[in-house]
Amino acid sequence: MKTTLLVTAAALIAGLAPGQVGKNSGIANPNLASKEDLMKVQGINAALAEAIITARPHLNMLSVDKIVKAGSSAGQSAEIYKGLFAPINLNKTTREEIMLVPGLGNRMAHEFEEYRPYENMAEFRKEIGKYVDAAEVARLEQFVFVPIDLNSASGDDILTIPGVGNRMKHEFEEYRPYKNIAQFRKEMGKYVNEVEVARLERYVTIPGGAAEASAPIAVLNGNLAKADALANLPGIDATLADAIIKAQTFSDALALNKVVSAHVAEDSREAIYKAVFVPINLNTATREEILLVPGLGARMAHEFEEYRPYKTIEQFRKEIGKYVDEAEVARLEQYVFVPVDLNSATREQILALPNVGARMAHELEEYRPYTSIEQFRKEISKYVNEKELARLERYVFIAK
Repeated sequence: MKTTLLVTAAALIAGLAPGQVGKNSGIANPNLASKEDLMKVQGINAALAEAIITARPHLNMLSVDKIVKAGSSAGQSAEIYKGLFAPINLNKTTREEIMLVPGLGNRMAHEFEEYRPYENMAEFRKEIGKYVDAAEVARLEQFVFVPIDLNSASGDDILTIPGVGNRMKHEFEEYRPYKNIAQFRKEMGKYVNEVEVARLERYVTIPGGAAEASAPIAVLNGNLAKADALANLPGIDATLADAIIKAQTFSDALALNKVVSAHVAEDSREAIYKAVFVPINLNTATREEILLVPGLGARMAHEFEEYRPYKTIEQFRKEIGKYVDEAEVARLEQYVFVPVDLNSATREQILALPNVGARMAHELEEYRPYTSIEQFRKEISKYVNEKELARLERYVFIAK
């Protein structure tokens, strides 16, 4: 009987869908909590709560830690993290990030790492349960997650993702099978903005998918990023972050490069552009601008130009996919765009424009047919300010 029970238990663990987020018993999530809820956490005042909200999305706990330590008394962060934490990816997190979990020492951090890769939270409970009792396992579980497989996760597993309800669960399932993470970004971008897509992306994976190896952290748009979010990026201090904010809206990546170049040495700029960039127009960008894309050399810049004019982003994927794998195509796609025709673009194409939601998509459609770009400026200026209008204009044209 004992042998049968052991085999059955093992089978149950193995049969669970990969991934899950640990059960939370009241720890506030820095990406989701309201200002009021943040201020309920011991050690967080109004100013710190505002700083945490402004810097969203927090793509790891280290970015939260930087803000908390800048806005609280020395040594207070450990107490704050008992009530505020961004769950860490058990399979990818660094030792530095693991050590932010309250009450965790080097020995237990080693055990967290020892059992990688984790398939699901049941495995975490089983392995860590060898060292601490059930109550401590339950406490630790609140601070961690195992990414869910987008193509096989159950509805219940999807619902463990913080902030995901039944409607978004349906959207996750609707577009299966996912071939790569770029497809996930595209489809979910129809329903939530790019900040929320970046937050959700932390919790998902596509085992064996072509883009899985890179699955890059979403590149922030230089025209949309906020100061605190910028200041948490590699190579960007508060002075450069403020300079970028003051210079928004950038007409192109060269304009961003001019600001960055005034503060950062040439050999340090690529690291910055891996995290923040102004997407380039595939049909009009100069060679100089194309070469600002991180990791791009003259040969690939030539291929970018070779297939002009691009009519859709799908064409870009197809043509550039002749030279690099899907993971690299997905990475490069974050840095480029193909303008849409104001008079013929589908709702889906309009919603793919950065920071355009259903309301603005409706307004863009409402005034069709557009006879000139001046008409676009006149009509859309009823809804947005001058800077936002200039930003939107980069992404559209009127076919002759």
